[in-house]
Amino acid sequence: MTEKKKIGPYSIEQAIGKGAYAEVYLVSDEQGNGFAMKVIKNIDRLTPSQLKHIKTEIKVMKTLRHPNIVRSRFILASKRKLYIVMDYIGGGNLLQLLQQQRLPLYQSRRFFIQTALAMQYCHKNAIAHRDIKAENILLSEDHNQLFISDFGLSAIYNEDQDILNQQSKRTLLRTSCGSPYYVAPEVLKRRDYDGQKADVWSTGILLYLLLLRRYPFDAASHELLQEVICKGDVQFPQAKIDNGQVPLSAVKVIKQMLQIDPATRPTFSEIIQSEFVKEDDEYFQLWSKECEKEQLEGERERDQQKDEKDDEEDKDIE
Repeated sequence: MTEKKKIGPYSIEQAIGKGAYAEVYLVSDEQGNGFAMKVIKNIDRLTPSQLKHIKTEIKVMKTLRHPNIVRSRFILASKRKLYIVMDYIGGGNLLQLLQQQRLPLYQSRRFFIQTALAMQYCHKNAIAHRDIKAENILLSEDHNQLFISDFGLSAIYNEDQDILNQQSKRTLLRTSCGSPYYVAPEVLKRRDYDGQKADVWSTGILLYLLLLRRYPFDAASHELLQEVICKGDVQFPQAKIDNGQVPLSAVKVIKQMLQIDPATRPTFSEIIQSEFVKEDDEYFQLWSKECEKEQLEGERERDQQKDEKDDEEDKDIE
C-alpha cells in the first residue's frame, strides 16, 4: 500500500479542484477528519495583484463566522507554497445541482434565504464578495445547506474606518470583478462602483437561476451579453408565473435587485424582509437563529484567542 503524501499533520486523499494559481485537495488530519486544502504554488512568482487577492481571501475567511460561509481553519506556509485548510463541503456546487434537476420552490426559496442572510452578514462586516455565482456556492451532502466560497475577489471597505461610517460613506471600487452572466451594469461600464450593490445584483441573477434554471440575460457573444445586461430588461415566462413556479413575490424582489441604477437596489437587510422571504417565515426565523448562534460562537472564540494572546504577552514581559 502506497503511503499517502503528508503536508504538516494532513494526509492528501485526492485532488478535487484546480484554479488559475491554486489546486484544491481533500485531506485528512490525524483523527481522520476531512478538510479541503487549497495549495497555492510558486507564491514568489505571483503578481502583486494576485498576492493581494490571496491575502484578502485569507483575512476574510478568518474573520467571518457564519453557517453559510466556508470556514478557514489553518494556514500553513513554506518558502514557495501557501496552504489554506478549510472545511470540506462534500455535496458539489449549486450549478451542478441545477444542471441535474429542477428544484422545488421551497428549496429555491430556502437557498435564497441562506444566501441573503450570509450576504447581509458580509456587508455588515464591511465586506463585498464581488463574485457571487452558482459555481461558488457549495452544498452539504444532503443538499439542505449551502456555503458561499471563493472570496478571492472580495473587498474589505476602509479597514481603518468605523463600520457604521462605511455604510453611509462606502469606498467606491474600481477593479472590474465578477462572472459574465452575473456582473452588474455599472461594473461593465468601468465606472467606480459599490461592491455591495454589485453583490445585490449578482444575487438577484442567482435567484432567477434558482427558479428558472437559466440566466435572465443571455446572448450569442460576450459583447452582445454586455449590451443586454446594460439594458436591464428582465423578462419572466408568463406560463411559469401562471403555474406558480415563479411567484409574483419572487418577480418583485428580482426586479428590485436588478435595477440598473445601483442606488435604487435594496440592501440585504431589506431583501430579507421581502414578501418572497416572508412566505416561508418559519424557516427564515429558524435559520436566523442558527446564524446568530454561529456568530456568537465565533465571538467567543475570538475573545478566547485574544485572552490567550494577552496572557502570552504578559509572560514575555515577566
